[in-house]
Parts: sequence; C-alpha cells; structure tokens
Amino acid sequence: ITNIDITPESIKFLKERGEAGVIGDVFKLPVREGVLDGIMAVNLINTSVAMDREDLDGVFKEINRVLKDKGHFIQSHFGYYVQPIPRDEQLLAVEESGFGNIQLIQNELTSELAYLEPLAFIAEKTQNNSGQSN
Repeated sequence: ITNIDITPESIKFLKERGEAGVIGDVFKLPVREGVLDGIMAVNLINTSVAMDREDLDGVFKEINRVLKDKGHFIQSHFGYYVQPIPRDEQLLAVEESGFGNIQLIQNELTSELAYLEPLAFIAEKTQNNSGQSN
C-alpha cells in the first residue's frame, strides 16, 4: 500500500505513524504505467471546487494509466463540500475513461449520510486510455 497525497503535511502525518507515503499529484501520479492492482480515492472529487469536467476526465485517465488490466478503482465521497460535478456526470466520466462493471456501494454508512449526497463506487479497468479493451 502506498499513500499518495499532494500535501507534505499529510505525508509527514503518515510517516509519524509508521506508514509509507509519497507526495504526488493526481494528474501525474508518481507511478509507472500498469503497475497497480487497485486505487482507492476518498474525497478526491468533491474537495476541489475548482474541478471541471476536463479535470475529472484527466484524473480518471491518469488512474486508468497506472492500473493493471482488470485493476479496480474505488472512489467515495460524502458531499462535505459542494460537489463541483453532478453525480451522473462523474459516473459517465468514469465509464468514458475506460472503466466498466461500475457498482455503486450502498451500505449503512451511505444510507445514514444520504443527506450529504454520497457517491461511492467500485469500477474495473476494462480499456486502456487508447480505447483498447483489456
């Protein structure tokens, strides 16, 4: 498990607790192409009010780039901030970035936090960024 965060403070926090972490940008992850089995992103989309659809596409394509074939992408957020991009548009962007088998995660937590407009899903890499199926 490698934790990647854009802020040095977060990496310092992890290291103080004995966890590994590297500073990185989600638009250019410090990882070679096709090497990760999975990626989990928590509150990535909704914490950036400046993010637009083009940015969203770039994030999902970069995640696709570093995942192995059939790798999994888990994303969740709970609307703590204004969602800059509507839920349906986010799911469409995931699909258009080469992911399939998208399953929404519904559980007790997402039910209790429904007023926060949660979006939690797991998706499988089914195509690479050039549109080729795996």
